[in-house]
Amino acid sequence: MGVAVNRNGRPCCTDTISNIVGTNPSTRAVFRASLAGKAHRCWGFVLACIVANVAAAASSIPPPSLAEQGYTDRVIVIWKGEVANKASASAMAGALPALINGKHAPETQALAKARAEAIDPERRNRLSAIESASQAITRRNGQGLSLTPHRRMGDGSEVFRIASKLSPAAIAQLKAGLLADPALRAQILEVVPDRIFQTALTPTDPRYADQWYLSGANGINMPGAWDITTGSPSLVIGLIDTGILPHNDLIGRTVPGYDFVSLAARENDTATQPGRDNDPTDPGDACTGADTASWHGTTMAGVIAASANNGQGIAGINWNSKILPVRAVGKCGGYESDIVDAVRWAVGIAVAGVPNNPNPAKVINMSLASFSPAATGGCASNVTAPNTTPLQTAINDVLALNVPVIAAAGNNSANAADYAPGNCAGVITVGAVDKNGGKPTYANTGINVTVSAPGGSGEFTCSADPLNA
Repeated sequence: MGVAVNRNGRPCCTDTISNIVGTNPSTRAVFRASLAGKAHRCWGFVLACIVANVAAAASSIPPPSLAEQGYTDRVIVIWKGEVANKASASAMAGALPALINGKHAPETQALAKARAEAIDPERRNRLSAIESASQAITRRNGQGLSLTPHRRMGDGSEVFRIASKLSPAAIAQLKAGLLADPALRAQILEVVPDRIFQTALTPTDPRYADQWYLSGANGINMPGAWDITTGSPSLVIGLIDTGILPHNDLIGRTVPGYDFVSLAARENDTATQPGRDNDPTDPGDACTGADTASWHGTTMAGVIAASANNGQGIAGINWNSKILPVRAVGKCGGYESDIVDAVRWAVGIAVAGVPNNPNPAKVINMSLASFSPAATGGCASNVTAPNTTPLQTAINDVLALNVPVIAAAGNNSANAADYAPGNCAGVITVGAVDKNGGKPTYANTGINVTVSAPGGSGEFTCSADPLNA
């Protein structure tokens, strides 16, 4: 049997927790005791296997060509110095308390807005100055480089819309034009593209007997791991994805999540739930009428936490912990700015204009990918010193809370170092092996892959039931 290995050549997921701990009763007792206070660390390891199970069974379908080339129609402006401090404090002050009966009173929202404006009263002037400067750049260059303020992020950075998708070169030109203004240069640290991320599409099988990736023969030997633990009921797993659908195998396995998709053209539920809201239901992420929605978030949730021993569907890896569904990917993909806010909110960090999360996650799972070439900085693509992006900054904040971040290596048959968030610092980057321990044709590989685990054949089929694809 082939065995997946980590970057040091040591057996990993296919070696399994059971094999690592061994069969000695006293060793198992010590391991069980350690799980009591550190369940999220154990299941952080197990979830590394999960991501490969789900992310790697993927098709070899590449992301849309423009996104793959780094085109986007939004940018993120990152402040510096005292402006950054005020913007961040203002964003925190603008966060809303937890929802009461599913909504906030108008006066609650008005008070939060007033608190935020009192801390950073110059915000409107800054946004107006950037908007005017971008219009002047457009007039000089004859290109559509004009910016329109869209929203503030959880860390105080600002998202601006562009009328059409621009290449990285055009965005660099826009940035240079803005920073040529001494007043703006004194306030702005960086202008970065709001990168578009795609989910890693995947099927799963409805019957446990067919879930070879859980077996001891070719998979991660979950029966051996289940002999030690089936998961902690107090553990919350943050799933940053396309949202979730109601499913019999997920009844009682979730805590209230949130929908962070902020652009009407991508949210796909404008008629019923316009803008950000407390309903993470997945309305589908298909780009065109000819496409099929992936229902990726529901599939992920099922492989992670589908109820076991209930006589239906599949068996999830974790039988007791809860899924926190956080929708950040909509029609045709998801913006980095939405994903960043989603990641922060999922672990309990306040985000302006959004209710506080009463159920912070202890593990974050992101089976997402965006082309971010290592040659231009990788996760910190197109950013000069201190070489951080909103995504890396958010991941740093999450790691500071001792919450592991699990990311897919990607399914592009390419160098994993060229795809975020798997190339971000501090994440557990998961690649794939096939049923025999070999490299699937679709799998991304490279030195930044932390661990590889059972994936799939690369064939993609669809089903009306995301847990029975």
